[in-house]
Amino acid sequence: MDATSRVLTIITSAGILQGVLLFVALLRKGGGRRQDSRRQDSRRRESRALAAIVAFFTVNIAIPEFLFASVGHPLHLYFLVIGAFPLVLGPLLLMYVDALEGSAAVGAGSRVAAGYAAQAIPFVAYAAGLAILGGMTESVRTSISASIAAIMDFAWFAIFIHAAIYLGIALFRLHRLGARLKARLSAVERYDFRWVSLFSAASIAAYAVIAVLVGTLSHGHPLLPADKTVSLVLSVMVYALGWRGLFQESVPAGIPAERPKYARSGLNSVDSERLLRDLRNLMEEEKPYLDPALSLNALASEAGMQPGELSRAVNEAAGSNFYDFVNSYRIEEAKRLLRDQAHRDRSVLDIAFGAGFRSKSTFNACFRKFTGLTPLSFRRKSPPA
Repeated sequence: MDATSRVLTIITSAGILQGVLLFVALLRKGGGRRQDSRRQDSRRRESRALAAIVAFFTVNIAIPEFLFASVGHPLHLYFLVIGAFPLVLGPLLLMYVDALEGSAAVGAGSRVAAGYAAQAIPFVAYAAGLAILGGMTESVRTSISASIAAIMDFAWFAIFIHAAIYLGIALFRLHRLGARLKARLSAVERYDFRWVSLFSAASIAAYAVIAVLVGTLSHGHPLLPADKTVSLVLSVMVYALGWRGLFQESVPAGIPAERPKYARSGLNSVDSERLLRDLRNLMEEEKPYLDPALSLNALASEAGMQPGELSRAVNEAAGSNFYDFVNSYRIEEAKRLLRDQAHRDRSVLDIAFGAGFRSKSTFNACFRKFTGLTPLSFRRKSPPA
């Protein structure tokens, strides 16, 4: 074994080890107090779904690394293993997004199970086709090699489309989940699912690398024992997943499954404008936005409104969402403090916390969004008040 092959073996072995450790850690995650069983069940669903993805990656690293460590194995078995990656990853990813959204409830019944079973049909069809290929004699496969190559090219194109569709659905639903959180919470940095989006996109990129390899194999390129492309790519993906999912905060309870509907609220535009005026007076006089954990329900209770009334006033009358509405007041408070000569000795981070933010990155992003400047640039350009 040459030096390059040894290095690749070490990398892939480390990927397998990390996958096993992550799998065990995720299965152990999700504990909690008995009186909070609903939230505990939600955490457990998320952890198990992510553990399934990690286990799937780990198996897909190990099989090519060990099962195909030497030549002589039927090529259709190799196609089966690496074809399973994009065909199974999509449904597993969607199952994790289901768990994040809380739509895959415990004991949801046969309808949910049937839905997941139906998503296995493409893989079953692919495996059946490869089984037919494996049942052919070598002479038959040789005589129709050109047809087999064309069929494999078409199959892998279809698999790519399949993976891209799942990625698109997952990204859309993650975006929708983020919008739901911003409709209820004024701080969402604890529920940042961008890593899932990046992981999903990287998975498609990994598939593209694998597809190139498969294309060369289906057109006659020999499978060499030293060719560890598949294991290496998947090991990198496990590293990319890392431990981020282990520490992912569960979506808080009370987040509705859909965007609010106001058709039956009994409010008209005049009522919404009145509620918005009352709400603005409260924000300016009492400054509830200084509470970093301020939520829609908490603000509605303080304002003497129903959550649906407050939501409609913010969404329709103010043309905003709850997250941006509250953070706009926090930014105005931060601007006041940055201009105030009495606060010149305070750091920008201290001012951010004083204005109700609990994350420097969120503060910087919101400040740039509402002012077009960084906090430091604003302080330099603003004359002392």
